[in-house]
Amino acid sequence: MGIGVSGLVGALTGAVIAAIGIVVTVVEGRRTRRNAEFSVHRDLWWQRWSWVADRALSADVTERERAALMAQALMTRSWVTTTTSGLKRRSRASTNRPHTGSRTKRSRTMISDIDDREFKRRLDRMERNYPSLLADPHYGPLLRAEGGPERLAAARREWREREERARARRLRWEASVGEG
Repeated sequence: MGIGVSGLVGALTGAVIAAIGIVVTVVEGRRTRRNAEFSVHRDLWWQRWSWVADRALSADVTERERAALMAQALMTRSWVTTTTSGLKRRSRASTNRPHTGSRTKRSRTMISDIDDREFKRRLDRMERNYPSLLADPHYGPLLRAEGGPERLAAARREWREREERARARRLRWEASVGEG
């Protein structure tokens, strides 16, 4: 009987050790998978910001404008961490301010808070940069997810509306000069 009990104890001990081994393997596998996902995420993050940095330091103005657009797109992604959210707020505040050089031209403000010249400059930049960004395999999906094509279409509509309003102002002015 002594051999049967010791055999049973040995078998149970072996089963417990095997169960512990399975649990450790599963936990370690999950941890490894999580670390691998984080590593891939970090590598993609690094690759995208390296792309932005390379173009931001370019001598070509178009490349710098593309970098500014992509930096804004990257900062508005849902996977931006809390450590970068302060940067997100600062970058939006700086990009939404009109840089007209002269504050006296604010009387021509129309639909948005940007005067016509600044709006046209931004629209032209979007027209120049969006096609190549949308064609890029990495940044095209990001820009589409952020509504880039819709934003460009809305900017085009706003520009047409601005032109119509300017035309109407010119006609009113010509009519008033003709009567006077």
